[in-house]
Amino acid sequence: MKKAIGDNMIPKDWGFEKGLDLVQRAGYNGIELWLGDMPWFQMNTTDTDVRELRSKVESAGLVVSNVSTGLHWGSPLSARDPAIRTRAARIVERQIETATLLGADAVLVVAGLVTEEVPYNEVYQRCVDALKPLGDTAKRAGVRIGCENCNAEQRFLMSPREFWQFLNDVNHSAVGIHLDVGNIHDNGFAEQWIEIHGPRITRIHVKERAQAPRPMRRSERLHQPAAGRQQLARDPHRPDEGRLRRLARGGDGGALSLRS
Repeated sequence: MKKAIGDNMIPKDWGFEKGLDLVQRAGYNGIELWLGDMPWFQMNTTDTDVRELRSKVESAGLVVSNVSTGLHWGSPLSARDPAIRTRAARIVERQIETATLLGADAVLVVAGLVTEEVPYNEVYQRCVDALKPLGDTAKRAGVRIGCENCNAEQRFLMSPREFWQFLNDVNHSAVGIHLDVGNIHDNGFAEQWIEIHGPRITRIHVKERAQAPRPMRRSERLHQPAAGRQQLARDPHRPDEGRLRRLARGGDGGALSLRS
């Protein structure tokens, strides 16, 4: 199992090299680079400068695990405006280009955003239509596109079966799922998502999240003292050591990346 961490967790005033040094000393194998999130890696960063980033990563004894981005929250593939969709596609293309330069074979994409103005069915079809040609581009480059499950944040592809059907409709070997176990929330269990998606998983994100107390079920109350009528729900996504091993076995050997 390989472990990586996003460069977006490096304080921006530190600089890239200082951050890499800490990542290496903390025991990570790789760094996940976030296009557009950090000053050293932007859409207008030249190929020469991207190669220099790779050199710095390798000098620190690390590898680039994959190329991610938060730019699709503002420029989604599902937008009604054709100009925004063109920009969104260009972001993915640049991710693929930079992944090749960085020696990585996977990129993270937020596929689409359901809003009050842009309904689910529109988002679904636009994303399928956009990802087919982008999959061709990725395949030629030897890169896989991983669509992240943002679930409640996207209001899109909420269940593992729903996501499975979406990937079937895209029907491209270079398009899979970048599984974020912390984004599953109350929509199931990480192992079950993995059972359904298996080799379609390009990378796995892990993060710990707070879990609110839930009222105890009646059957539980019968066996608890009055003082303990509420309990903290077990967080099914907490990345404990045993769970990480099971998650790693479920994918195709890509890196686990820590998210904030």
